[in-house]
Amino acid sequence: MKIAHMRGETLTLATTVGYSQVLGAPPGANMLEVEVPSATKENISLLLTPKLRHIWYYDDSATDKYTNFTKEFSDRNTSTGSGTSLNTFATADFIYFGGYRRFRGLAVNVANTNGTGSVATVKYWDGTAWTDITATDGTISGAETLGQDGLITWTVPTDWTTTTVNGVADLYWVRYSVGTALDATVSIIEVYSLANLTLNSTNTDAEGQDYVLLQSNAQSLPPYRYYFDSERYGGVEMKSASITSAANLNWYTCVGGY
Repeated sequence: MKIAHMRGETLTLATTVGYSQVLGAPPGANMLEVEVPSATKENISLLLTPKLRHIWYYDDSATDKYTNFTKEFSDRNTSTGSGTSLNTFATADFIYFGGYRRFRGLAVNVANTNGTGSVATVKYWDGTAWTDITATDGTISGAETLGQDGLITWTVPTDWTTTTVNGVADLYWVRYSVGTALDATVSIIEVYSLANLTLNSTNTDAEGQDYVLLQSNAQSLPPYRYYFDSERYGGVEMKSASITSAANLNWYTCVGGY
C-alpha cells in the first residue's frame, strides 16, 4: 500500500452532534486516522456517514432546469469562501439530495447567509408521492432558513423508497424547498449527509455503517485507523460522552490495496 495524499485537521467535539462535529471526507480519501489526546478519560463515538451520490439543483425559471451540484457541494473547497450561488432560490425551485443509503439529515455550510424570512420544507419519496419528512431546521437564524451553518435533521421514514430524479435512478432522494424566495446572494459551500442512527444488535446502524466507540485518556496511545470504501462513505460525525475534547483527524488516499 502506498499513500498518495494526506490531509490533516482538528475536530472539536461536544456531547451532541452539531454542525461543527461533522466533516466531509476529502475527494479520494479512503483511510481515516483518529487521535483524541484528551487529558480526561472519556468515550468517543465515531460514525462514518453515507455518501451523497448526486445533488440536483432545479431552477424552475431556467431553460435548462436541472444543474448538477454534486461536486460543488462536496469537494471540500472552502478556500474562496464565496460558495455556490443558489441564484435567487424561489418557491418553485428545489434541491434534490440522493444517496444509496437512507440518511437522517444534512450538515450545511452556508457562505452568504439568507436574511429573508422563509421556512424550509424537506420531502421524501414514499413510493407514491413526495411526502413531508417533518424536518428540524438548524440553519434557521431568526426566521430565515439558511441563515447560518447548521444541521437539517429528521426521523428516517420506514416507507422511504428509492426513485429516479432527472434520469438518476435507484437513490434515496429528499427534496428541499422554501416557502418564500431567498435573498439573491445566498450561497452554499458544502453539504454532507448524516448517518441513520437506528442501531442493531451487531453494533452497526440501520444502513450498515460501523458505529465505533473510541476511548481517550492522558496516556500516549497510537492513533486509531479506519479503512473505508470512498464510494459508500462521504464523511464522519463524532461526539464525546461527557466533555468537550479535540480530535486530530488525518485523511489518507491509499493506492495499491490495504
